[in-house]
Amino acid sequence: MKVAVITPYFREPLQLLLRCCRSVTTQTYDCTHFMVADGFPKQELDSYPIRHIVLPRAHGDNGNTPRAVGGMCAIAEGFEALAYLDADNWYDPHHVSTTIELAEQTEANIVFAKRRLWLADGTRCPFEDVDVAARTTADTSSFVLTGRGLALASHWGLMPSALSPICDRVMVAAARANALPATWAEKATVNYESRWPTHYHAMGREAPPDAHYTDWDRVEKGYDARMLTERLGFDPFHGVGPHRGKNKPSGVIAED
Repeated sequence: MKVAVITPYFREPLQLLLRCCRSVTTQTYDCTHFMVADGFPKQELDSYPIRHIVLPRAHGDNGNTPRAVGGMCAIAEGFEALAYLDADNWYDPHHVSTTIELAEQTEANIVFAKRRLWLADGTRCPFEDVDVAARTTADTSSFVLTGRGLALASHWGLMPSALSPICDRVMVAAARANALPATWAEKATVNYESRWPTHYHAMGREAPPDAHYTDWDRVEKGYDARMLTERLGFDPFHGVGPHRGKNKPSGVIAED
């Protein structure tokens, strides 16, 4: 199967981009890395074996526009599977082979990989978000689309930018709304560098100065059921909106 890995990037430090890039070049399964600059390209990446796409301006949507552009370019070039990897994360060497084998064995159109969490200082965090552990959502770097699942590649760009902080939840809802067969990996192959306060607090640490927070007021104001139905063909929040109590991560639990 011809596989593309899609990475949007913005202003991440070069060392993080190179870590991400190297984790793709060292995959045991042949794949092509599309790195899409959201307005701030790093020329140093041109010496790496990647497809480097540069967008002329930043879009302020948590990487959704570059994800959509990279995915559609890959599909136009005949790639049969799309894996996603955020710029500050990285894969285990067998990530692509594991997820593609799962897709072929189960005939799934979407594979949700399992992740392991790391704090920014390199400390392993042996916890997971409750909703991720319950498989009600999945991080963007966990998605692998094949077959009919490729139709979801455009959804990254179709959802309004106000919902981009919870784009992973919208995409999981899209998979269910389209009744696409999905499978979940049992072993972690994605490494996620966290700056979310919940993960630091679970370790008895203070959140870092550049901690991530979701602007729930913006998310709520950007929710328009009619517009989402027109664009995506469904309303991921069933007319009630992405309310904090239902869609906000509810805490962490220790890994199995």
